[in-house]
Amino acid sequence: MKKQLILMLTILLATVCQNQVIAQKHAEKPQKVGKTQGGNRQNKAKKTKVVVTSRPTRVQYPHNQFPRTKVVVVKPRIRTINVLAPEHTRIVYRGRPYFFQGGRYYLYTNNVYRITAPPRGIRIGLLPIGYRPILIGNVQNYYYMGAYYRPVGNQYEAFEPNIGTIVPDLPQDNVEEVTIDGQLYYECNDILYKAINTSTGTEYQVVGKLND
Repeated sequence: MKKQLILMLTILLATVCQNQVIAQKHAEKPQKVGKTQGGNRQNKAKKTKVVVTSRPTRVQYPHNQFPRTKVVVVKPRIRTINVLAPEHTRIVYRGRPYFFQGGRYYLYTNNVYRITAPPRGIRIGLLPIGYRPILIGNVQNYYYMGAYYRPVGNQYEAFEPNIGTIVPDLPQDNVEEVTIDGQLYYECNDILYKAINTSTGTEYQVVGKLND
């Protein structure tokens, strides 16, 4: 009887020691991220949702560049003449001959002289009679019949006006009324203007340019 009691105590002690060893191993082993009842892993990083706002439906052209394909001509202008006056000036600029007469520039194509915008950077020695001084960015420049000039040395260089520039008038025989997306503009030398009311009456403000 005594031997049986000793045997039972020995088995019980061995079982307790084995359970302690197993419990210690579980405590030292790194725990894996478990799953919730819904099946999603705990502590899982959530993805950031990117919301893309819709673009406005109104047509917006980059840098005030207006495509010619959108232009609807309301009132066309005469673009060519057959003969130049004897006092015209021939100016070769970047290898291309331009004809300057009465403040306007012409290119000779298909046996006619076609009015063209003054190329940016071309220079003349004298301003046309009737020019007007205008301020652009607090700097005095000069304007005549849709062309803009700034003094460079003893010459005057043609340049394109800034958006927002206001001029007192446009040449009536070298301006074209056009609509773009239903808005009325006045085009002269590829520059688009809109009519505005000022303290001196109706003037014209630069709003953009026709691109090619």
